[in-house]
Amino acid sequence: MNVDVDMIRQMDAELHGLPLCNKEMTFYYDETGNCGKFILREDGVNDPTALTNDFILGGIAFDGRECPTNAVKMIAELKLQSQELKFKNICRTHDFMAFMNGRRVSIYLDWLYNSGLYVHFATINNFYYALVDMVDSLWDAQPELAFSYEWVMQIKSAFYHFCKEHLDEVWPLLYLFHYPNIEKDQVQNFCRAFCDLIQSHNDETDPQGFFVECFRQMLNQSRKRGSLSFLHDNESNILVQEYYSLYLGRCYTFKYAIHHFDYEKVILPKMREVVLLSEGKEFLNYDFIDSKKDVLVQVSDVFVGLLAKLFSYLDDTPFDDIKGVDTNKNSQALANLAKLDALIHRAAAYHPMMIQNVNDTRLVQERAYKLQTLVRMVKE
Repeated sequence: MNVDVDMIRQMDAELHGLPLCNKEMTFYYDETGNCGKFILREDGVNDPTALTNDFILGGIAFDGRECPTNAVKMIAELKLQSQELKFKNICRTHDFMAFMNGRRVSIYLDWLYNSGLYVHFATINNFYYALVDMVDSLWDAQPELAFSYEWVMQIKSAFYHFCKEHLDEVWPLLYLFHYPNIEKDQVQNFCRAFCDLIQSHNDETDPQGFFVECFRQMLNQSRKRGSLSFLHDNESNILVQEYYSLYLGRCYTFKYAIHHFDYEKVILPKMREVVLLSEGKEFLNYDFIDSKKDVLVQVSDVFVGLLAKLFSYLDDTPFDDIKGVDTNKNSQALANLAKLDALIHRAAAYHPMMIQNVNDTRLVQERAYKLQTLVRMVKE
């Protein structure tokens, strides 16, 4: 498969209303939350943790080709039993605040904050990612609908939350029609069944219920037209086939950067199947390296592990409990969270696509609000 890097990055930038990033940079990556394939079963999925844990691809980056700092001294200060820096070697507790209060995470974040490096990450919410093709199919079948990008994201968010609230009925329905590989002669039956499910549960007086009803009406129109273009000729019951497209996305978004990915035996051959082209010529701006031989990949491993732990804490902790955090007991943890928050904002200010979320907008906003609440506690 050939991919025109220049064309696709231009289209992506225009879709999101963002400037192209044409700076020469160097990126290092690791990943976490890779469930392999996210497979649909009649009673659920093969990996329930993939419903709540994002896949995260991220790490550190800097301008140019020469790293402005050296991680060796920082790693020595951590006093690890293992020579290789990995997240599991600095995280020894399931308690998030206790972890954030720890000496090792403090050393790591203090070094990263003052290093001159940028953080970066791209996340995928597996269930959201699996569902959005259904929403996008509606616009493909009804091109006369001209909703704003924000409106589309509201519909996707509301539909995602509706499905999460009614998983016990959604799973069997999707499984029955071999989602996301719906036979064309079954489109009308599939749409009718989903419209009936929505109509039996949706509360239109709720603000989110309004957007779910918009989705239902559009789905009903697709039923009449007999088309769901993105839900044909796929592998049956495979909700997420792979993550290599996220890797490719970073390569064309940051075209003038060099991308050093941690070696992944599944991802690498998939990437090699794609020929990147620029101005008609083959283009390659990435490689895969062994983390044991590169400390900046190891630094990236810690960052994505820390991010995954943060997201789990923010998702699982009610807002009242966030507000009730003991500021005296957790003063170091809050200071560390403030540094992490500052790193994320610094990256987003450099270029918005440094921070990328293929995720429900409500969930992303809730995470940001909870984190800001904790950060404000440092200042009060």
